[in-house]
Amino acid sequence: MRRPPRKRPLRNRLIRTEPRAERRPWGFWLLATFVVADPCVLLGFAGARLSDPNTLPIREVFIEGEFRQLKPSDLEALVAHQVRGGFFTVQVAEVQRGLRRDPWVKAASVSREWPDGLRLTVYEQRAVARFGERGLLNPEGVLFTPPAASYPAGLPLLDGPEGTEAQVLMRYHLLAELLDRAGLLAQGLAQDARGSWRFVLKDGPTVLVGREDFEPRVKRFVAHYRRIAQSGRGVVARVDLRHTNGIAVSFKPETVPAAQRPPSSSSLRGVAGEKA
Repeated sequence: MRRPPRKRPLRNRLIRTEPRAERRPWGFWLLATFVVADPCVLLGFAGARLSDPNTLPIREVFIEGEFRQLKPSDLEALVAHQVRGGFFTVQVAEVQRGLRRDPWVKAASVSREWPDGLRLTVYEQRAVARFGERGLLNPEGVLFTPPAASYPAGLPLLDGPEGTEAQVLMRYHLLAELLDRAGLLAQGLAQDARGSWRFVLKDGPTVLVGREDFEPRVKRFVAHYRRIAQSGRGVVARVDLRHTNGIAVSFKPETVPAAQRPPSSSSLRGVAGEKA
């Protein structure tokens, strides 16, 4: 009689629910390293090329602006030493500083023009008056000092203590407006250290205004000057408006009729009162 087969005990079996990780060959890791490092290599190479002055060297310089005293050729020569290197290496700030060395340059901007150019935009100073022997004034009353040989002709001559440039220019504009009503023109205006004003008419006398009441006194001068000049007593040399109730007038002695010599000076409405 046969014996029944013996039953073997069941053993625990590990059942994997995920695939076994495959071992990567060394070539895979070499390729991955190259892929990660390659952009850095490319960037480094590109940076080296762009920092090379021989890459896209500057070949053209464009200069724009409205010029009366400046010449584009002179400006280009002025920055010739700063326009060095390539499109990416040229020092734009140095070129800008080079332009501003010319006192006739009020402001300047510099920009790159692809692929090998620079554009220089230059704003020229505009002179509206001379200021003593120190230089010229622009419309904002700012002093600048170009060579005297470059001064435009026909500018009015202003003067005053240091730091009063803008104030003197504003007072000159007021004076010009007041005189224009009578068809007169001032070719100069000055303020002394005590704050006293005087001006000179074009082809005319020196007029002393004083420290106070500038506008009322000039208006009084405008109202009476034609009568003074046409009085037949000679060529007016000086007018003094500093009197409280009159105008003092001096004539050039050589132009006074013989019958009226002396005096060489006369007054309208009296010259009594104190000067201010």
